[in-house]
Amino acid sequence: MPLDAATKAAYRALDTAALLALIPVLREEAKKAIAQLDHWVSSQTALQEGGAAVAEQLNETLAVLKQRIDDSKEDATGFEALKETFRKARDMVAFNPAEGEEFKRILLASMDDIWKRERAVRIELENRLILPRMLTKPPDEPAP
Repeated sequence: MPLDAATKAAYRALDTAALLALIPVLREEAKKAIAQLDHWVSSQTALQEGGAAVAEQLNETLAVLKQRIDDSKEDATGFEALKETFRKARDMVAFNPAEGEEFKRILLASMDDIWKRERAVRIELENRLILPRMLTKPPDEPAP
């Protein structure tokens, strides 16, 4: 049984209202994704700087210990084991940029998806003549 005109109009109005309600939700999700990306960048920077500082401290400590052993003419066999332990510790805190790349890739794909959805909603609302066409046309494209 086909729908009457009043029912079709009601469904269309509800659909349009749902699309209009999506715009601020998608915009808020885009802001959250940008904030997550900013946080990721700052944490990667902090990890890089922190790892470099720890590695520098370990190297300086090894140099001081080596100098003390050389000055005292003691047996340096234990120093080699200590040096290897320090190297392992340094390698554990070393910054590895590949570890965060997967998260970054997923986050950027999510941001792209959010922006595409918002654009699709805006275009649909423009096609329904709810929003003016100037909102989705590229800046260098002339208005119709």
